Amino acid sequence: MSDFAALEALLAQQDPRFPTAAAYLAHLGVPSTSLAILDHGNITTHIITSLTDTVRTRFQACSISKPVGAAMSAFRLVAQGILNLHAPIDTYLSPAVIDLISGQDATTRALVSSITIAQLLSHTSGLETSGAYGFPGYDLAHTERVPTIREVLAGVSPPVNTLAIEARAFPGQRFCYSGGGTTVVQLIIESVTKEPYERAVQRLVLDPLEMRDSTYAWPTNDQINGLRQSDPKHDSGDGGFARAHHAAGTPCEEPMRVNPEMGAAGLWSTPADLLKAVRAMQESLAGNHGEVLSETERFIPQALAKEVLEVVQEDFSIGWEHAHGTFGHGGANEPGWRCVVAGSSAAEHENEHTGSENYASLPPGSGIALMTNSAQGIGIFRKILSAICYIKGWKEVPTEIHVPTGLPLAAHGEPVPEKWRAWKGVYEDGWEIVEVDGQPAARLNGSEAMVLVTAAIPKLEGKGLRLRVALLEVLISFQSDDMLDIWHGPTGKHQVVKKL
Repeated sequence: MSDFAALEALLAQQDPRFPTAAAYLAHLGVPSTSLAILDHGNITTHIITSLTDTVRTRFQACSISKPVGAAMSAFRLVAQGILNLHAPIDTYLSPAVIDLISGQDATTRALVSSITIAQLLSHTSGLETSGAYGFPGYDLAHTERVPTIREVLAGVSPPVNTLAIEARAFPGQRFCYSGGGTTVVQLIIESVTKEPYERAVQRLVLDPLEMRDSTYAWPTNDQINGLRQSDPKHDSGDGGFARAHHAAGTPCEEPMRVNPEMGAAGLWSTPADLLKAVRAMQESLAGNHGEVLSETERFIPQALAKEVLEVVQEDFSIGWEHAHGTFGHGGANEPGWRCVVAGSSAAEHENEHTGSENYASLPPGSGIALMTNSAQGIGIFRKILSAICYIKGWKEVPTEIHVPTGLPLAAHGEPVPEKWRAWKGVYEDGWEIVEVDGQPAARLNGSEAMVLVTAAIPKLEGKGLRLRVALLEVLISFQSDDMLDIWHGPTGKHQVVKKL
């Protein structure tokens, strides 16, 4: 059985009311889930959909636009000697742009001028906005005109729907996620290449990596699946762009919003294309799956790849999130787009003498990308990512890579190891582990005992065990010292209880 067939089978087991993977994910609010797996350099793709989308359908890449477009374009320009990551930004931007960001205050202007590209890409520049975590985008049907980037930075209202990007901390002082900082990088790329941003990224990143299904072009309604004017009820799915949804069966009032802040949030792409970017970073780091690549064969020089993946603050490197040997990024655009990509930063040769399992997270040369067209999409991230790792026999994608703590799927066909019996008994706060017809079950405060099943998540190292309540969103981690760690629903809240 293929990896994707195994995933669909797992999803179809979760609830007898929804006997197919597409129906179950629709029940969770997600009409289309597009997936890709990178394994030893090979990319395979799949889509689970209750619509007409295909593996070639483009989804909004949201904040993954930051590392793939802005950061990787900047890296290429650094490799070409055009940019310096550690040079002050006034090396590349006109005094008028510096004045725009600094509010024309002389003292602030000197501070802003000293910011570096590395600080912009690691979210430590001090450039922030109050009241807006990201850019909500613009609905073309109800927007008189889309603002320019300079208007966005200045917060000119109307037409801008966000506040000004301003210096609110010393450069390098603290981490603060800043789409505004990436927007400054967008201006820098345009300044040094003398090209529109979308054309520069096409030349520097998308074309060299053969990311043929990626674009910054905004689609027309006739290109959006489900909005084809010819026959919308029998749409073939070949429009090439997904439609945003609040939940499955509930399309958003506007099918998409557009982002002039392209560097921060404007890329349309597919999971396969996102993994091409991940693979390029892996090959730059370590060569091509055991082979030694020359510097001209790498996307960027090896030394530069190692430098930009060094963590600066808060699990962020220069452009990518990076934790436990895995780099990646997630994203959320309004009104209905959620996505995540992750790849291993481990090198094959590092494990030659220690065994293939000696890595912190994903194995060398691997990665996963997931894109959805639903505001509910983030709710399935942990279920899908954990299930893929469970099927592949990989360790987990770390939660630091923009993966919220959620519960895995239930692996109903997997027998529960007999060692569960060591945890039978009464625990603090009214919890009990009991046996029902030879199967483990959990009871709280004398309630009906609920059967436990194996969780579709990589196994704990050592003596531990993780089981799911079959019919509830509860995961119980059986600890080796007579303790239970009980996780509740998608919130990430959990409690540790000891055996009495």
